[in-house]
Amino acid sequence: MNKIRVKFNNFCLSLFKFFVRFIAITACVVIVLVIFFSFYDFPRFMIKKGLAIPNKSSFYFDIERVRLNFFSGVIFKNIYVYRKEKPGEAGVHIKTMITDINWFDMFQSHRRIRKVKFLNTSIKSRQLIVPAIDGEGGLPPPFNLFIESSLYFKDLYLDGVWVLEMTADAKCRGSKLFVEHIAGSLGNLENPGTFSGGTMVYDSEKALIDIDISAKLNPYFLVPLFTRWGNTTLVDFIHRFDKETMHETTFVGTIERDFNSIDSMLLKGLFEVDESKYNNVDFLSAESELTIYTSKEGSSIKGEKSYVVRDEGLVHGSFITEGDYSEIKFQGKSTIEPVELLQLMNIKNEFIEEIDFITQPTITATGKVSPRNYTNNSFYANIDSGNFVYSNFYFTTFKSGVIVNGITNQFKEFDSDFYDGKINGDLTFCILDNSYTNVEYYGNFVLDSVNYGLFAPVLGMDNSEAVSGRFNGKVKLDGVLSDVIWSEMNASGYFSIKDGWLFRMKIFGGLSKLLGEIIPGLDFVMSQSDATIDFEMKKGIVDIQRLVVNGDVLSVSATGKANMITRTYDMKVQVKFMKQHTFVAKFINTIVWPLSKFFEMSLTGTFENPVWKAVNF
Repeated sequence: MNKIRVKFNNFCLSLFKFFVRFIAITACVVIVLVIFFSFYDFPRFMIKKGLAIPNKSSFYFDIERVRLNFFSGVIFKNIYVYRKEKPGEAGVHIKTMITDINWFDMFQSHRRIRKVKFLNTSIKSRQLIVPAIDGEGGLPPPFNLFIESSLYFKDLYLDGVWVLEMTADAKCRGSKLFVEHIAGSLGNLENPGTFSGGTMVYDSEKALIDIDISAKLNPYFLVPLFTRWGNTTLVDFIHRFDKETMHETTFVGTIERDFNSIDSMLLKGLFEVDESKYNNVDFLSAESELTIYTSKEGSSIKGEKSYVVRDEGLVHGSFITEGDYSEIKFQGKSTIEPVELLQLMNIKNEFIEEIDFITQPTITATGKVSPRNYTNNSFYANIDSGNFVYSNFYFTTFKSGVIVNGITNQFKEFDSDFYDGKINGDLTFCILDNSYTNVEYYGNFVLDSVNYGLFAPVLGMDNSEAVSGRFNGKVKLDGVLSDVIWSEMNASGYFSIKDGWLFRMKIFGGLSKLLGEIIPGLDFVMSQSDATIDFEMKKGIVDIQRLVVNGDVLSVSATGKANMITRTYDMKVQVKFMKQHTFVAKFINTIVWPLSKFFEMSLTGTFENPVWKAVNF
C-alpha cells in the first residue's frame, strides 16, 4: 500500500510539474509572441483568417497591418471597408485604430474592449448605405455579440465634414448598436463647432439610425455632408445665412436616418442663431422649431414658433417649403421695416423701397410666395401703419388690406389721415414683363377735408402761409411708372376747395396784378373764395373741362389745358363780379355784360411763372 501511495504521489507531483512547465512554457511563448508581434506585423494569412467572419456580410474588410502592444492592446493600420455591390474606392478608411483590450477578459464569452481609438478616419457613407433587403442590412451586422467600449476619434472625415475630435461610449446588444455620451468638436481649428450630450441607436434589422444631439457650430460645416446626402433644400436654406456670422448657431434635437431609403432623413429640433444675416438682412437673434425632411421622393422644411428679432421690431410666425425651395407657405406678424421683411422672404419690390416709414407698420399676412418667380406669389396682408412718406406725400395712421396674386398687388380699401384730412380708396399695381421697373397702376381716391394750406406746398404750387382752405376730391387714375411718370399717367375726376384764400395762389398772382391795373385797389379787397375743377388727363395732358373760382368780390371760370410734363398752361379765363350763382352777382354781371369782353383773359406760361393777358385790350 505504501508503495502504491508513493507511486501516486510521485505521479501527481510529476503531473503538477508538467502543468507548471506547460504554463511556464506557454506564458513564455505568449510573451515571446507578444514581444515579437509588438515589433513585427501579423502575417497576412492570419489577418485574412481573422476577417473571414465579417467578410461574409455585404461588405469586404481589408486590414493592411496588425501589431500587438501589451499596454495599448492591438494596433490596426489602414483599415479599408468596401461595399461588395459597389466596387471602387473604400467607403471607410481608418489610418490607425488602437483597441485597449482587457487581456484577462479574452477567454470570456462576453468580450469587453475597454477603449478604441480611431485616428485619421475617413468615412463616405453613400458608399456604405444600402437598403435592408432579405434581412441583410447595409451596414455590417453586429453578429449578436455583447460588446462594450469607449470610443475616441481624432481627425474623422465624414462625407466632407472634418470631426476634429469625438468621444463616445458604445455597446452592442443583439441587432442594435448604442452609442452614448457623444461629444466632440468639428469644423476647423480656428473656429471649431462643438456637440455634446448626444446618443445614437443603430438598428441593423430596420436599417435605421436615431440620433439625439445638442450642437453649437457653424452649419456651413455640414454643407458637404447634406450635399452628399442629397438634401439640396437644406443646403439652399443654409446658404441664405451669412457664412461669417453663423458661429453661435445652436441646434438641440434629433436626426433620423433611414437606410431603406437612401435619401431619407428627418431632422427635428430647436434652431437658434444670434447676430447674423439672412438674405443680407441683419438681425439680433432668430429661432425656430424646425422639422426638415428629405427623401428620394421630395423634401421639406417646416418652421414653427419662428422669431426674427431686429432693433426696430420682430417677425414671428410659421412657414413650410417643399421640393426645391421654389414656394414658401407662411403666416405671421411683423413689426420690422417692410423692405427688410420682403428681403427676408426673398421678394423685391421697388415701390416699397421708395416709402420712408417714420414709424414701423404692423403687418399680418398669410399665403405663399415664390422666391424664384414672383408671378406665383399669392397672399393676403393687413397693414396698420403710423407715419410714412411716399414721393413727398405725408401719410398718418394708414390702414389697408393688401391682396397679392401673381403680378397684381392690390391695396384694398385703404384709409389714412392725410394733411389734417382723410384719403381713402383702392390702388392696384401690376408688374409687367417680369420687371419692377415696368409697373402698371390704377386706382380710385377720395380726399376729404384736406388742409390745402399744408397740401399745396407738396404739389409745388404755393407755401402754406399764402393759401388756406379745405380740399376735397375724387380721382380715378391709371398709368405706368416710368422716369417721366406724368407722360404715362391718365386720370379723371374733380377737386374742390372750400373757404380758401385762392387769389393768393401763385397761379392767380398775375391776374391780381392785371386786375389791379384795370381797377386800382381791386387786389386788396379779394377775400375768401371757393373753387371746383372737373378734369380729364391723358398721357400727362390735363383737359380742364370746368374750373370755377367763386370769390366774394370776383369769380373766375376757365377752360383749357395744363401740360404736366412741360408744366405749362394754355387756358381761357372769364372774370366776373362776385359769386356767380347769387342773385346779386347775376344782376351786377347782367348790367356790366357789355364790359365783360374787357375781362376775358388768357393764362399761359409755366407753373413757376404763369403769364396773364387781357385778350381784348
